[in-house]
Amino acid sequence: MSYVKDLLVEKNALLEKFLHINQNEITLMSESNFDNLENFYHSRDCILDMIKKIDGKLDELSRGHLTPEELSREEKAEILIQMDQKNDLVQRILTQDLQILSAIEKEKSRIIVDLRSTNKNKKAIGSYKSDIKPTSTIDESA
Repeated sequence: MSYVKDLLVEKNALLEKFLHINQNEITLMSESNFDNLENFYHSRDCILDMIKKIDGKLDELSRGHLTPEELSREEKAEILIQMDQKNDLVQRILTQDLQILSAIEKEKSRIIVDLRSTNKNKKAIGSYKSDIKPTSTIDESA
Protein backbone atom coordinates (compact mmCIF):
# COMPACT_ATOMS: atom_id res chain seq x y z
CA MET A 1 0.00 0.00 0.00
CA SER A 2 2.79 2.40 0.83
CA TYR A 3 4.00 1.95 -2.74
CA VAL A 4 0.61 3.00 -4.16
CA LYS A 5 0.49 6.04 -1.92
CA ASP A 6 4.07 6.93 -2.86
CA LEU A 7 3.19 6.72 -6.55
CA LEU A 8 0.14 8.93 -6.04
CA VAL A 9 2.18 11.46 -4.06
CA GLU A 10 4.82 11.49 -6.81
CA LYS A 11 2.14 11.96 -9.46
CA ASN A 12 0.64 14.88 -7.55
CA ALA A 13 4.09 16.45 -7.18
CA LEU A 14 4.52 16.25 -10.95
CA LEU A 15 1.07 17.79 -11.48
CA GLU A 16 2.05 20.63 -9.13
CA LYS A 17 5.21 21.17 -11.16
CA PHE A 18 3.09 21.19 -14.33
CA LEU A 19 0.81 23.77 -12.71
CA HIS A 20 3.82 25.92 -11.78
CA ILE A 21 5.27 25.76 -15.30
CA ASN A 22 1.89 26.77 -16.71
CA GLN A 23 1.64 29.72 -14.32
CA ASN A 24 5.11 30.96 -15.27
CA GLU A 25 4.20 30.79 -18.95
CA ILE A 26 0.88 32.58 -18.37
CA THR A 27 2.82 35.39 -16.70
CA LEU A 28 5.17 35.65 -19.69
CA MET A 29 2.26 35.59 -22.13
CA SER A 30 0.49 38.37 -20.23
CA GLU A 31 3.61 40.45 -20.97
CA SER A 32 3.34 39.51 -24.68
CA ASN A 33 6.43 37.34 -24.36
CA PHE A 34 6.03 34.16 -26.41
CA ASP A 35 9.75 33.43 -26.81
CA ASN A 36 9.71 30.45 -24.44
CA LEU A 37 6.92 28.42 -26.08
CA GLU A 38 9.16 25.67 -27.42
CA ASN A 39 10.83 25.07 -24.03
CA PHE A 40 7.45 25.36 -22.33
CA TYR A 41 5.90 22.60 -24.46
CA HIS A 42 9.01 20.43 -24.12
CA SER A 43 8.88 20.71 -20.31
CA ARG A 44 5.19 19.84 -20.30
CA ASP A 45 5.78 16.81 -22.53
CA CYS A 46 8.54 15.52 -20.23
CA ILE A 47 6.29 15.82 -17.19
CA LEU A 48 3.42 14.11 -19.02
CA ASP A 49 5.76 11.24 -19.97
CA MET A 50 6.72 10.77 -16.31
CA ILE A 51 3.05 10.84 -15.28
CA LYS A 52 2.28 8.25 -17.95
CA LYS A 53 4.94 5.94 -16.46
CA ILE A 54 3.46 6.34 -12.99
CA ASP A 55 -0.02 5.61 -14.35
CA GLY A 56 1.39 2.45 -15.95
CA LYS A 57 2.76 1.29 -12.60
CA LEU A 58 -0.57 2.04 -10.93
CA ASP A 59 -2.40 0.08 -13.64
CA GLU A 60 -0.11 -2.91 -13.05
CA LEU A 61 -0.89 -2.82 -9.34
CA SER A 62 -4.62 -2.60 -9.95
CA ARG A 63 -4.63 -5.66 -12.25
CA GLY A 64 -4.68 -8.09 -9.41
CA HIS A 65 -1.55 -7.44 -7.42
CA LEU A 66 -3.47 -5.25 -5.04
CA THR A 67 -7.17 -5.45 -4.36
CA PRO A 68 -9.33 -3.00 -2.39
CA GLU A 69 -10.00 -5.73 0.17
CA GLU A 70 -6.30 -5.82 1.03
CA LEU A 71 -6.32 -2.17 2.07
CA SER A 72 -7.19 -0.92 5.52
CA ARG A 73 -9.62 1.94 6.05
CA GLU A 74 -6.72 4.31 6.75
CA GLU A 75 -4.94 3.27 3.57
CA LYS A 76 -8.09 3.76 1.52
CA ALA A 77 -8.59 7.18 3.13
CA GLU A 78 -5.01 8.20 2.29
CA ILE A 79 -5.45 7.06 -1.30
CA LEU A 80 -8.72 8.97 -1.59
CA ILE A 81 -7.03 12.12 -0.26
CA GLN A 82 -4.31 11.81 -2.89
CA MET A 83 -6.87 11.19 -5.63
CA ASP A 84 -8.93 14.21 -4.53
CA GLN A 85 -5.78 16.31 -4.62
CA LYS A 86 -5.03 14.98 -8.11
CA ASN A 87 -8.53 15.89 -9.29
CA ASP A 88 -8.13 19.41 -7.90
CA LEU A 89 -4.76 19.84 -9.62
CA VAL A 90 -6.13 18.56 -12.93
CA GLN A 91 -9.04 21.03 -12.77
CA ARG A 92 -6.63 23.90 -12.09
CA ILE A 93 -4.41 22.78 -14.97
CA LEU A 94 -7.40 22.66 -17.32
CA THR A 95 -8.31 26.22 -16.33
CA GLN A 96 -4.73 27.32 -16.99
CA ASP A 97 -4.67 25.54 -20.34
CA LEU A 98 -7.74 27.50 -21.41
CA GLN A 99 -5.95 30.73 -20.44
CA ILE A 100 -2.87 29.65 -22.40
CA LEU A 101 -4.89 28.76 -25.49
CA SER A 102 -6.72 32.08 -25.28
CA ALA A 103 -3.46 34.04 -25.01
CA ILE A 104 -1.99 32.19 -28.00
CA GLU A 105 -5.14 32.83 -30.07
CA LYS A 106 -5.06 36.54 -29.20
CA GLU A 107 -1.40 36.78 -30.20
CA LYS A 108 -2.08 34.88 -33.41
CA SER A 109 -4.92 37.27 -34.26
CA ARG A 110 -2.70 40.27 -33.51
CA ILE A 111 0.01 38.93 -35.81
CA ILE A 112 -2.51 38.34 -38.61
CA VAL A 113 -3.80 41.93 -38.26
CA ASP A 114 -0.21 43.23 -38.35
CA LEU A 115 0.57 41.18 -41.46
CA ARG A 116 -2.54 42.44 -43.25
CA SER A 117 -1.68 46.01 -42.32
CA THR A 118 1.87 45.56 -43.59
CA ASN A 119 0.59 44.12 -46.88
CA LYS A 120 -1.84 47.05 -47.31
CA ASN A 121 0.98 49.51 -46.66
CA LYS A 122 3.21 47.77 -49.20
CA LYS A 123 0.46 47.97 -51.81
CA ALA A 124 -0.17 51.63 -51.03
CA ILE A 125 3.51 52.48 -51.34
CA GLY A 126 3.76 50.46 -54.54
CA SER A 127 0.89 52.41 -56.12
CA TYR A 128 2.74 55.70 -55.57
CA LYS A 129 5.82 54.62 -57.49
CA SER A 130 6.38 56.89 -60.43
CA ASP A 131 6.62 55.60 -63.97
CA ILE A 132 8.73 58.66 -64.98
CA LYS A 133 12.15 57.66 -66.15
CA PRO A 134 15.01 59.84 -64.99
CA THR A 135 16.97 61.64 -67.68
CA SER A 136 20.50 60.42 -67.90
CA THR A 137 22.10 63.55 -69.35
CA ILE A 138 21.47 67.21 -68.88
CA ASP A 139 22.05 69.60 -71.71
CA GLU A 140 24.03 72.45 -70.13
CA SER A 141 24.57 74.32 -73.38
CA ALA A 142 20.99 75.54 -73.53
